Amino acid sequence: MSRRPRRFSLPVSGAPYTANVSQDPELGRPNYTAGSAASAKSSAAQSSRDGYTPRIDAYAIQAAVILALAYFILPGILAVVALRRARIAEMRIEGAQGAKTGLGLLQAVRWFAYVNIAVVVVWGLASWRSGHLLGFGFSLFS
Repeated sequence: MSRRPRRFSLPVSGAPYTANVSQDPELGRPNYTAGSAASAKSSAAQSSRDGYTPRIDAYAIQAAVILALAYFILPGILAVVALRRARIAEMRIEGAQGAKTGLGLLQAVRWFAYVNIAVVVVWGLASWRSGHLLGFGFSLFS
């Protein structure tokens, strides 16, 4: 007894299938949708429909961690590094077309980085005016 192969029917509208390989959340599997490529929905709408939740960009998380370290180790310098990493993360999120999130986290990173830099500048000016290196009693001018 031989089994006949299954037959697949065309969609009701009669439109051909198109593959959107670049916007599929799974590993390289094409996402087949009925209709032309021009009528395909945006990746954000597809992802919410498919149950795929966008993830926070890894560079955004790295920027937050670097900024947290900036308050304890090398203040000011690591804040600038965190600002640069936040800019890269923003470009990656905008380029992902809804597949990645984290813009709110990046906004918080920027605010706290600017606060860190301002504190370092004020602390540096105050210690320079008093003649003590970083306020620890080391004299610069005597």
